[in-house]
Amino acid sequence: MRSIHPDLKTAQETAANTPYVYVNINSTDYTSRLLSLEHIEEPYRDRATLMLENTDRSLDPGTTDLRGKSFSIGYGYNTTSGDRYSSAPILWVKSQYSISLEGRLVCILEAEGMWEKLRELQYLLRGDAPYYEYPFGGVSTIKTLIAEFLNEAGMSLNATWEDDGTMDSFKPFFKSFLPTFPSIQSLIHNTGGTGILQMTKSYLRPEASNVFKIIYPQTADSVNETYYSNQTPFFREYTEKRNLNRPNDIKVYWGMDSEGNWNATDLGNPGSAVDQDSIDAYTTVRRVFIAPTIVNQSDANDRASAILTRLRSETLAGRLILAYHDCSVELYDKVQIVDSRGI
Repeated sequence: MRSIHPDLKTAQETAANTPYVYVNINSTDYTSRLLSLEHIEEPYRDRATLMLENTDRSLDPGTTDLRGKSFSIGYGYNTTSGDRYSSAPILWVKSQYSISLEGRLVCILEAEGMWEKLRELQYLLRGDAPYYEYPFGGVSTIKTLIAEFLNEAGMSLNATWEDDGTMDSFKPFFKSFLPTFPSIQSLIHNTGGTGILQMTKSYLRPEASNVFKIIYPQTADSVNETYYSNQTPFFREYTEKRNLNRPNDIKVYWGMDSEGNWNATDLGNPGSAVDQDSIDAYTTVRRVFIAPTIVNQSDANDRASAILTRLRSETLAGRLILAYHDCSVELYDKVQIVDSRGI
């Protein structure tokens, strides 16, 4: 959760206070030009579209080129001590439009964040052309490797992080290879489930200044913010959806030798993790995963547990609509809803 000034917290929770959005790109303050803003932050993608006033034609093509420039959007309010804001993660301008309408000239900027930049960059630090194939042979931990990959993109890890027991102890065997891992993002996290982050129970949260923070969400985590139906800070609407977890029985097969042969004993003892509550409520839905480079039972069990933990994290979904913009909330924060309606 972002730390914000006490005056900003008071202002954002006060009815009818005036919002303040700060936009500074390439050392120029465009706040007064802002006409509209759509900003979406998701776990593995963030993007924004800004419409700026361009009556003076200063943002026309050939006059001011903002493509490639980085900036952070600051969300805040007019407070008793002046305009205050909290900065969202960094974005880069990817497209710039100049639009002439009847009675109005505007400039539209389309920007994308850190995960999108990682999707565009290939990992070429190790290995040789053309495939840049390189075997990571169980020498470095996942945390060390993520830091190396991010450094190649000019990014870094927050020095403060949460240990899930795997992130800084497990040393994976895998091979970077452009056709298989076409980008730095795919090495860290990809839809096929083979990114090294997906070997853990943790997540990466983009923050300001080109920094990612390792987040390990747990049930026992303290609540970052509480919203109420009948007192400040208020919420307007809350929708909660609970999904049945499936698959609920994870098996990870491990123990392949250097010649590609499976060990019969190891195959008989795969890594395992089960969600017994889901099984009791429905039925066993097993999913098999292959991890030939894992070399011991403990690591196989940890991998199965990590997979199941990620699946369980998706069983609770919802939508929260506040009466104001909370400038402090970030991805993976833990919020609590106190709803007295109907009681």
